[in-house]
Amino acid sequence: MKKIFITRKLTPLLSELLTADFEVVSHSENAVLPREKLLEVVRTYDGILSTMPDKIDREVLSEAGSQLKVICNYASGLDNIDVAAARERGISVFNASNAVTHSTADFTFAAFLSFLRKISKGQAFVREGKWISWDPWLFLGEDLPGKTFGILGYGRIGKAVARRARGFDLNVIFSHYREVDPEVPGVKQVPWEEMLEQVDYLSLHVPATAETIGMIDYPTIQKMSKRPIIINMARGPVVKTDDLVRALEQNLLRGAVLDVTDPEPLPANHPLCHMENCLVVPHLGSSTIDCREITARETAANFKKGFNI
Repeated sequence: MKKIFITRKLTPLLSELLTADFEVVSHSENAVLPREKLLEVVRTYDGILSTMPDKIDREVLSEAGSQLKVICNYASGLDNIDVAAARERGISVFNASNAVTHSTADFTFAAFLSFLRKISKGQAFVREGKWISWDPWLFLGEDLPGKTFGILGYGRIGKAVARRARGFDLNVIFSHYREVDPEVPGVKQVPWEEMLEQVDYLSLHVPATAETIGMIDYPTIQKMSKRPIIINMARGPVVKTDDLVRALEQNLLRGAVLDVTDPEPLPANHPLCHMENCLVVPHLGSSTIDCREITARETAANFKKGFNI
């Protein structure tokens, strides 16, 4: 029976789904697996279930024994794994690409609306005992109907975000690296440069690639004529952090909503963590009970596929 190591304490459903076909050992703590332990694991186990903080780079893979054949990432992306190095060693790599679509799309709007309508500030105001009476000037936000919502990256999540945006009567446009069918009524594809001039809100949903890393930099922000709110639900390095700080300080943007950052996590004293026009949350896009279960099921299926079971 093939041996699988799970690098973090995850839902018990995973073990339930895997133990019929595999010998399963799990890291007992909800903490990142130490690198020395990860090196031991790749030398010993046939399969590894990794999570986003596990950096399975070329150095780690160079230590892998010939028995290691499958790595399944408990995530939608593969940023933490050197896929090319794995394939060179005959190791199959899988991700849970279908699991996070709805949870991430929902959270895009949850975080965006929380920022736009100043919900967290209102909650803090109440908890601090400052609420005296209704106030017509208190925590004013913005209405959505008729505003332009731009989406960079129109894969599964981008399309799901577009459907939700249309439900708020937003004018929805998107930019993608190739021409695609919008699939959602009322949604239109436009060139990237054109979108920069039109958007009131810009939501990022691209993977971190050579083409997208650093895509949102200071010169690009300067082209955004309507001072939009930027929402990053993609990957931290898509946005140049120092350039974002500079743009927010200069009011070139009305705000930023960040579920991902570069570096991740940000140091507690980082300017973005303390700016009034920025909301930073700790990578919560897929954080639902349902998504964790769907991810577990897709990951278990990936192991069976990888080992031809």
